[in-house]
Amino acid sequence: MYCSRLCGDRQTLARILAWTWRNVAVLSSLCAFRPPVLHHLLESCSTTTQLRAHSSLISFASALLDTGNRPVGHPPFITVNRRPFMTAGGSIEKAYTESGDASSLPSFSKPRGAFIVLEGVDRCGKTTQVARVVKALHAQGRAAEAIRFPDRTTTIGQMINAYLANATDLDDRVIHLLFSANRWEAMASLRSKLAAGMTLVCDRYAYSGVAFSAAKDGMDFDWCKQCDRGLPQPDAVIYLDISAEAAAKRGRYGEERYENQGMQGRVRENFQKLMEGDSIWHVVDAGVSLEDVSERVDKVVMATAKRVEEEGLQLGTLWPA
Repeated sequence: MYCSRLCGDRQTLARILAWTWRNVAVLSSLCAFRPPVLHHLLESCSTTTQLRAHSSLISFASALLDTGNRPVGHPPFITVNRRPFMTAGGSIEKAYTESGDASSLPSFSKPRGAFIVLEGVDRCGKTTQVARVVKALHAQGRAAEAIRFPDRTTTIGQMINAYLANATDLDDRVIHLLFSANRWEAMASLRSKLAAGMTLVCDRYAYSGVAFSAAKDGMDFDWCKQCDRGLPQPDAVIYLDISAEAAAKRGRYGEERYENQGMQGRVRENFQKLMEGDSIWHVVDAGVSLEDVSERVDKVVMATAKRVEEEGLQLGTLWPA
């Protein structure tokens, strides 16, 4: 059966049909060259209780199949993602090849969201720029959300917050591992949101963990990277560059543990070491006006989001062995 080849189980059928409901152009393209697989797909869906809510889509597809015509203006073939859509029963490519209709092969997978990180020394303006760029993404109709590390709302995050506020003291290695654990505990949610097409703009990430910890006496730079190996790699890291002296003149400087010029100067050097030879880093001068910084940040973010969507990029792995 073509349906079993294509779908494998009813859960996959549900995903495919829900996707086509949102992407009628792709469905009509399928109907245009009328592979037998679509007939079987619709027959199976119409008898599945959990898919009855989509009866209007089934009727629409059936009408297209009966006429054998595409709606005016619809291209014969639309690619949403260049990679073949894989199912439990095999690939759609295999089903089309065996049916003799492999000349125009659509893909059903939805492009993931882009993962953007903003980094820099304390008081460089990251939080402000994250909020502004998320607003700009929303204005373009893109799903986007701001996240930040450390996440001080979790149990681990509350321990980190107490340390940063000088309410507790911890060994340097212990606090470094807590920062890393705080990132790892957020990864299931982060991956899920990216897979759903949400662009995430992150205020600090693992790079800050390394830059700050390695700035302390007795903390090895390479050791500091080890516990974050395997985290998702950002599609772009925007480094807001400002001197420790200039940052110290900004409001609220000195409220937390690491906010002193000596520490921040060493942190800045470590960031420069982290970005060496890594093409995903983009340096933006944070010493210019707020609007100029926003313009440069927006340019990188929009270009990255477009590239992830158009090229169907896979999410990379941070510091692979």
